[in-house]
Amino acid sequence: MLASILIRVCNATVSGKGRRYPRGWEARTVDPAVVDFALGDACLRAIYQIRRYSNRLTFEYDILRGDSRVVATELERHELSVFSPPYPNSFDYTDVYNIELWTLEYLNSSFANKTLREQTFRNHVQIKRSFEVNKSMSRTLDTTIDNLRQVRSYLWDRDIPEMIAAYFDDMRTVLKALRKRLSSGGRVYMVLGDSRYGGVDVPVARILSEEISALGFEAVGIEPFRSMRASPQQGGRSELGENLMTLRAA
Repeated sequence: MLASILIRVCNATVSGKGRRYPRGWEARTVDPAVVDFALGDACLRAIYQIRRYSNRLTFEYDILRGDSRVVATELERHELSVFSPPYPNSFDYTDVYNIELWTLEYLNSSFANKTLREQTFRNHVQIKRSFEVNKSMSRTLDTTIDNLRQVRSYLWDRDIPEMIAAYFDDMRTVLKALRKRLSSGGRVYMVLGDSRYGGVDVPVARILSEEISALGFEAVGIEPFRSMRASPQQGGRSELGENLMTLRAA
């Protein structure tokens, strides 16, 4: 509840790929009464939700924290997996949520911050790390990487082609682990978002659809979810695809 109000009462804003500090932020002050009111309102909304969902069928759940590429290998047998992985849009969510992480003491040192960043999907280039990958099983991905390398000199970061390859390597790692623990006929529902760099599209759902059979899945369907806005550098129009992809364990 405290995390939900932090951005409203701090001197930073969050937009794009991380935090921004407006001009004159050092002189900005927030009345403690504003913080008290916002926190009280968050608590009231939480109480309302607790009452609203108090008759649900089960109250039991398990929370597994950690690097999803590792945690996925530790799951018990299950029948359904529903998730939306980070998109290959170079958003480092440990930076986007850095204010909440530090304030709530999930982080307490620069080492802890670096460790958490290295546990994230390789969907961003905000830190230097290995982009070593296994061989691609998608012709579309190979073509996409080649096209990105051809425009490397125009990209805002030279490692973007390798980052994209590493992103799909991480997706394969998670899907392989899920398949080993998913019951036969079990399903996976993923919301996937496309990206674009230097005018080169990265069609995530199409690429994964070319790889899933080798991972032990068959595609049930790919449904358009919504259209996302491209970055200002790419025109800013709502034209990037976001899709719901359904898989069945073969």
